[in-house]
Amino acid sequence: MATANLTAAEKQGEQTARQSLRSLYAQHWTDLCRYVAAQFGAGPPEPEDVAQIAFDRFSRLDNAVPVRNPGAYLRRIAHNIVLDERRSLAVRRANLDEQRLEAADKVDDLTPERVLLGKEAQMIVQATLEKMPRFRRRVLLLNRIHGLSAAQIARRMRRPETTVRDNIQRALAELDAALKAQGAD
Repeated sequence: MATANLTAAEKQGEQTARQSLRSLYAQHWTDLCRYVAAQFGAGPPEPEDVAQIAFDRFSRLDNAVPVRNPGAYLRRIAHNIVLDERRSLAVRRANLDEQRLEAADKVDDLTPERVLLGKEAQMIVQATLEKMPRFRRRVLLLNRIHGLSAAQIARRMRRPETTVRDNIQRALAELDAALKAQGAD
């Protein structure tokens, strides 16, 4: 509901609720942080982050049902937040471990043949770069090696962005053609 459309009574109620939450915050913030640290350690999640989320959730409660012991209720909210975060962290870690195992299975052994093919491809790329016009080689290296966008390169070199983009595309096409011609793609 927009603030401009609130009646005077609604505005007063909203202001009272904010003051009540401020008072609750001042009264329970430090104790809640200490509780979380004592029960669960310094993190993750950090006790201050948990307390902040707990107060946020508390502030969203329906005011129709009064909370008899706000401190205990905040501690229960904080307790649940930590448990949820830890479960979520465990799932993320399990997924990462699974991804690492899958990646390790996909890694090929470096055979002498693969090493030789890689060196040949590197020599082809180097020779092709040396044959390119200086500007084209420079924009390609700025884009692919240094990670600059075409717009950043255009500003740096005081050239139109379309010229930079065109030269990057031409350089990539030249490299692709050279590698295909040697069968090293």
